[in-house]
Amino acid sequence: MKLSIALISSFAAFGVAQATTIGVGGGTAAAQFVTSTGVILSPSNATVHVGTYIDSVFRQFAVTDSTPMTFATTGALQGRLSGNWADTSNEATAFNGAQVWFRVSVDLGGGIVGTAFFAGANPGETVPGTGTVFPNNGNGVGDSLNYDSRNLTILGEGSERGSAAYNALSNTIVIGVIPEPSTALLGLLGTAGLLRRRRR
Repeated sequence: MKLSIALISSFAAFGVAQATTIGVGGGTAAAQFVTSTGVILSPSNATVHVGTYIDSVFRQFAVTDSTPMTFATTGALQGRLSGNWADTSNEATAFNGAQVWFRVSVDLGGGIVGTAFFAGANPGETVPGTGTVFPNNGNGVGDSLNYDSRNLTILGEGSERGSAAYNALSNTIVIGVIPEPSTALLGLLGTAGLLRRRRR
């Protein structure tokens, strides 16, 4: 009798479970992410999150995940996205039908950073198209979306200078990196000091 009650409880819990998953696929055919200085992205120099991007404000989806989306580091998969962001709580419902955006943040050290916001579009489109919105949080039924990173062709306004969307010729997505303002300012002051010293 105890076993039957336990089974009924587990089925009931499963029936009300919430889950929305956004993944990226494509294997070696997927786009490779690199910086504008030619550095391939990896977990040690970049992070990627999904969420909404409205009026230049990014709202992150699925703050935690056991298999978070990241950049692969081995062989032909280097710099290609793998994993997913999944929210198994009812908080995922708030994202139903909203446009999916990807935020890629790069930190190469020494104050060299970059951030780019990407949305997906169907081939030939210049604005986000169908199939690029969060699926409805349907209690784990049909509420997952798997992206081909080559469709991330829409670049958000908050992206750093030099960022570019998918380049079909090289199968890459370029993330522009620039010195942080404080680092650039220090460099400029140092250069100005050297020039002044030489003029004396």
